[in-house]
Amino acid sequence: MHAAGQLIFAESGHGRYQIKGQPIRELAPGDTGYIPGGTMHWHGSVPTESFTMTFVTMGAGATTQGEPITDEIYLGKK
Repeated sequence: MHAAGQLIFAESGHGRYQIKGQPIRELAPGDTGYIPGGTMHWHGSVPTESFTMTFVTMGAGATTQGEPITDEIYLGKK
């Protein structure tokens, strides 16, 4: 979780991100995503390929680590 919002820019491969309590969103090259400040979330590649992204946090502030993401969450089964 970041105190400020975060923009994600997908550059290559396919990725995904999830804001806690919401569905997983997939990203392809050229796609963007927005994560509001103060929301627990994760982002990374899809299970079968690599993913390159740039992310920009929209201001200064603390980052809080949550619980590790389980395979069940990462694969969208929970």
